[in-house]
Amino acid sequence: PKEVAAIAALICGFWGLCRIGELTISSGAFDPRLHVTRTAARLSLTARGQSVLTLRLPRTKTEPFGETIVIPERHPACDPLLWLRNHLSISPSANPSETALFAYRDGNSLRPLSRAELLATADSFARRAKLPSIYGHSMRIGGCTVLLLMGVPVDKVMMHGRWHGDSFKRYVREHAEILAPFLAVQQGALDTLANNDPELRSLLADAEAHFRLRARPGVIGGHVPHERDAREQLNIIQLLAPTMGGAHASAGTQSGFRRQ
Repeated sequence: PKEVAAIAALICGFWGLCRIGELTISSGAFDPRLHVTRTAARLSLTARGQSVLTLRLPRTKTEPFGETIVIPERHPACDPLLWLRNHLSISPSANPSETALFAYRDGNSLRPLSRAELLATADSFARRAKLPSIYGHSMRIGGCTVLLLMGVPVDKVMMHGRWHGDSFKRYVREHAEILAPFLAVQQGALDTLANNDPELRSLLADAEAHFRLRARPGVIGGHVPHERDAREQLNIIQLLAPTMGGAHASAGTQSGFRRQ
C-alpha cells in the first residue's frame, strides 16, 4: 500500500506541477486544515468528455488560503487518475474528510504519507532501476519541462504551475541547467520560452554548453544527449515508466474520490 500511495503521489505531483509538501506531511500530525484530504479530490468530465482530477490544496507555499489544481487524464501507463483510484481502492477510508489523500493502509489503520517516506520509496525504486536518487523537486521541474516539450503554451504552463508575473521567469532562470539539455533538442519549446523572455535563449544556450563540457557523452532512453543532463526529470520519468503496467483500478467512485 505504501508503494502504491507513493507512486500515486509522484504521478499526481508530476502532472500537477506540485511541490512535495503540498501532497505529503513533513513533520508532526496530519491536520485536515493544512493538508490535502480525500474529500479535496474530485473527478469530473470536461465538456469534451475528458476526465479530470480537481484537487483543492488547503495551503501552499505562496497561497496561505489554498489553491485549486486541475489534472487531466493521461496515457494509461502514467495516468494520475488511474493511479489515484488504485491507491484509494487499496487504502479506503470510512472518514475521508479527516484522512490524508495519500494515506496508506498500515495494519488496521491509515498512515499519512510523509515527505521522508515518499522520497525513500522513490529512492528505493531508483535503486532497483539502477538510477540516481530522486529529489523532492523532481515532480515540479519535471512536469514543467515535459509540458513545455509537449508544446503546451508558456502561459498555460504558468497557469497550471500557479506561477504569477515574473515568478515563472525566475523559476526558469534558476533551473536553466536542468531545462537546457531537453530544450536544446526541442527547438519549438525553446522558441516558445525565448519569445516569452528573449534573454532566456542565451541563458539556456550557455547552460547547455556548460553541461556539454561536464557531462559524459551518451544517450539515456533515446531522449537526452548526455547522461547528467536534466537528471531530475529524467530520473522520475524513467523511474515511473517501467512500473506503470501493473496498475489496475476499478471504475467508479472510491472512498473520498468524488465524481461530478
